[in-house]
Amino acid sequence: MKKLLPWLVIVAVIGVVTYGVMNLFKSDDTGRDPDGEPVAAVIPVPEPVPSKPEPAPEPEPAPLRAADGYDRAVAVEKEQGAAAAVTVYESVIQMEPDSQPAAKAALKLAAYYQQQKKKVMKARDYYNRALKGNWSAAQEQMIRDRLTKISNDILMTPAQGPDTLTYAVKAGDSLHKIAKKYKITAPLLKKINNLKTDLIRIGDQLKVINGPFAAVVDKSDLTLTVMHGGKFFKQYAVGLGKDNSTRVGSFFVTTKLVNPDWYTREGVIPAGAPENILGSRWLGLKEKFGIHGTIEPESIGKYSSNGCVRMLNKDVEEVYNLLVRKHSKVTVRE
Repeated sequence: MKKLLPWLVIVAVIGVVTYGVMNLFKSDDTGRDPDGEPVAAVIPVPEPVPSKPEPAPEPEPAPLRAADGYDRAVAVEKEQGAAAAVTVYESVIQMEPDSQPAAKAALKLAAYYQQQKKKVMKARDYYNRALKGNWSAAQEQMIRDRLTKISNDILMTPAQGPDTLTYAVKAGDSLHKIAKKYKITAPLLKKINNLKTDLIRIGDQLKVINGPFAAVVDKSDLTLTVMHGGKFFKQYAVGLGKDNSTRVGSFFVTTKLVNPDWYTREGVIPAGAPENILGSRWLGLKEKFGIHGTIEPESIGKYSSNGCVRMLNKDVEEVYNLLVRKHSKVTVRE
């Protein structure tokens, strides 16, 4: 017995320790410990997830400039042909309508449409737009020459075009009567129909143009530009008044004379006389002010007249056949 006592003590100690440990850590599924006391629930707290930084906003692309658009259009034309570049050139004009790239784009479009017979009116419109650009004298003259050719093809030949009509001659008609109806001149009607005489017959089909033509005189560059429907038709060099004496303003043609006499303070100098400076035609705009020919062709392109608009005789004869009394407006600007 004495020998077993130490071992019994050891076993008892182990049992007490084991029981205490079990009571400390054990609880039933009701959330209470074995003695019925509630045990505090331990709720796991999730670790915070670091938030991702907001991406920086992308910078807005810089707007495309007309110059860049024109370069792109040229590249497209080179790689894919003129037809593929049409919409790109048109977009350049829409970006900056009054810019030089827009004028260059208009010139490209005009040349493209001029090659297509059914698109000649578009070509004329784009050439007119191109004229607003800043060109060298040679480039500007090239544009004007192309416009003149198109205008002549449309208006001055018997072929019908977008700006022309067909008129069937009726009883009682004459060239003068028909021309008056459309606000053009009889010589012009005769020319565009390639008539050798003034004789017309009932049922004849005549090409006619809705007028009137107008003219703009630019004092700064000594030119007279004939306009039709607000579009460029043809331009001529002129001579103007010395000491800035040519009047500025808008006038209507009031008188038209062939081989006019010249009325001076000293008296009347008849047509054909060496001293008569008026040349072969006179278009009166206001008292003692008008457009006329000249016996001094060297004065064209100079400021040397007494105030009137001087033209070469061959040029004033063309203008005479385009402008109509009471209807054709002539604008003189600085």
